[in-house]
Amino acid sequence: MGTDAFHVRRQRWLGLATAAMCALAAGAVWCVLSLYVARNLTVLALPIALVVAWVLRNHGFAQNAGGALLAAGFTAAACFYAQYLLATAHIASMLGLPMRTALAQIGPGMATAVMQSRIDGWDLAMMLGSVVAAALLVLRGR
Repeated sequence: MGTDAFHVRRQRWLGLATAAMCALAAGAVWCVLSLYVARNLTVLALPIALVVAWVLRNHGFAQNAGGALLAAGFTAAACFYAQYLLATAHIASMLGLPMRTALAQIGPGMATAVMQSRIDGWDLAMMLGSVVAAALLVLRGR
């Protein structure tokens, strides 16, 4: 394998790792900011989608269906992660537990039920729209 192929491959792996870390970090920041202002800041899903799409486009995934699926998946993961953390924080505050303890003790079923009760139609539409926007931004031409 030539060095050019190696560099392209390395650039793509770096892009995947960067996009994944950006999505997870942004989900955590979304949670912290939402807790700080006492609102579910679903509008942050769109800037997260923009960042994820930008990272993937700049690492060789532009105009690529696989890249579009990755962008959609990473954006959805950021949305899910933020909502999961917010649900855990809600349960922790109701039970008077530290967040770390609540994360370890609640199951996915309980967290999902709390997430469903906290997300309204606007929140869901904003998150789904951001997932679609991330995919379309990766697919579009320069």
